[in-house]
Amino acid sequence: MLLAPLHSVSKQTSDQVALIFSKTTLDDILHPLLVLDESANICAFNQAYSSECGSTEVSIIADSLYDVHQGQWNIPEIHTLLHDVIVQGHHYAIVKVSSKFLGVDLKTLVFYARQIKRHDSTMILLSIEDATAYNEAA
Repeated sequence: MLLAPLHSVSKQTSDQVALIFSKTTLDDILHPLLVLDESANICAFNQAYSSECGSTEVSIIADSLYDVHQGQWNIPEIHTLLHDVIVQGHHYAIVKVSSKFLGVDLKTLVFYARQIKRHDSTMILLSIEDATAYNEAA
């Protein structure tokens, strides 16, 4: 975890502290998580997403969610999920999708989308949970 020493915080701008805190917080979340803008472009992602999907910041930041990983997220269910949150104004939405993600066996993933408004912009937190084991046990 990377945090600035308490005595040096006064020397940094509040934006710098917020950025460090945000990145640290994202990386502490166990499930893959993406931060999207209102156009579904990737603004940030956590370490869990990087580990699961093999992405680096250089490779997908500012790209459309629908274009990364050879378009694997370009599916109707995710379009509908993000439409509900971005256009319809729902603060929270969930969808479960079964497909061959990342070129592996059939998986069931649950996507959680949450709208976050800050000042005059809207961001979307998109969390991904692998529910394959739950489905196989049921």
